[in-house]
Amino acid sequence: MNQSKKIFEEVAGILRIVLLTSLITVILEGVAFGTMIIWFGHDGWSLGILYGLASLVPAVGGALIWIPIAIYELYHGHVNEAIFIVLYSILLIGVLIDSVIKPILIVFIKKRIFKTTLKINEILIFFSMIAGISQFGFWGIIVGPTITAFFIALLRLYENYFIQKDQKACEC
Repeated sequence: MNQSKKIFEEVAGILRIVLLTSLITVILEGVAFGTMIIWFGHDGWSLGILYGLASLVPAVGGALIWIPIAIYELYHGHVNEAIFIVLYSILLIGVLIDSVIKPILIVFIKKRIFKTTLKINEILIFFSMIAGISQFGFWGIIVGPTITAFFIALLRLYENYFIQKDQKACEC
């Protein structure tokens, strides 16, 4: 197989995994927030969609939605509701969905949906997404894993070249 084709297939495979994982995470976070916010008499559909979209924004993400709502609840004297919204958003959505479920989704999507033979660790994909976001903002979700996949593919080509070269040298 052509070496450039190998690199392209590896990068494309990782990008498919990253994009599907991001889409599912956006939906999960939006549904989780929308379901919770209905309990407090707010429009769960609209706020859930907004939360899901806002979760794509690096660093602040869903806080763009839940902080104003918590402030609104505090302003109207609903302290317990405001505290619940903050804790739910940070712990359930921020920690559980974003930090626990997302890596599990990466594994599931890689092995079950795409049934890919990519030889890249799922945790490496997850951390390359985080590093990409910290360096490139929103586009880092794509750029980080792309750079990582490209680098790993180049390393494999380099390794294969020297392994083949060493094997030929041993045959002499």
